[in-house]
Amino acid sequence: MLSLLALETTTDACSAALTHCGRVFVRQSNVPRQHAKEMLPFVDSLLKEAGLTLQELDAIAVTHGPGSFTGIRIGLGVAQGLAFGSSKPIVTATTLELLALKTLRLEFVRHMLVLMDARMGQYYAASFEVKNAQSLHMVTPLQLLSVADITALPQDEMIVVSGACAPTLHDLGLPIVAMEPEALDLLPIAATRLQQGLGLLPAHVDPLYVRSDVAVPKQGT
Repeated sequence: MLSLLALETTTDACSAALTHCGRVFVRQSNVPRQHAKEMLPFVDSLLKEAGLTLQELDAIAVTHGPGSFTGIRIGLGVAQGLAFGSSKPIVTATTLELLALKTLRLEFVRHMLVLMDARMGQYYAASFEVKNAQSLHMVTPLQLLSVADITALPQDEMIVVSGACAPTLHDLGLPIVAMEPEALDLLPIAATRLQQGLGLLPAHVDPLYVRSDVAVPKQGT
């Protein structure tokens, strides 16, 4: 069995998970803007509980976006530092994939639209078709949608929402389920991708911002 460490820092929540010999260990926090202080202690604690060293891991997995620009940078920075120091590959996944797999872990559905608050009235979005309890197919590429775009879509799939946009979409009468991503759901993605030879050298891991600007536009510009 693979021994994997997974890191998730793209939202206000922060979590890390480790799997070893069929056991899973988890650390998480929901305190915003504390990821940089929390992640390395999480990693140290997980390794000690599992009785492992970094060198004994097969790979390090990290969510590379979309989400908070600062959060993405913190997660990638920690993952790259650990990978450089231990000569381990990095496996990446999108935050929307984690949300889709978390949804499946809690409830089996055939189709889902996953949304994340992108600010400025926009949402990161991707649709997934479920093949089985652990297999997803991304039907539409990751994109930015407005509220009008979302309400115009056929309402025949579960809508999974992360972030502050949940109340807004709920008020519009959309059938949403609100949740936040967890590193726990990165573990099965990482195992599959590592076995497929998709591990990356630390220097080759890039953030997935989708949009380069999160500032609110000024009036009259």
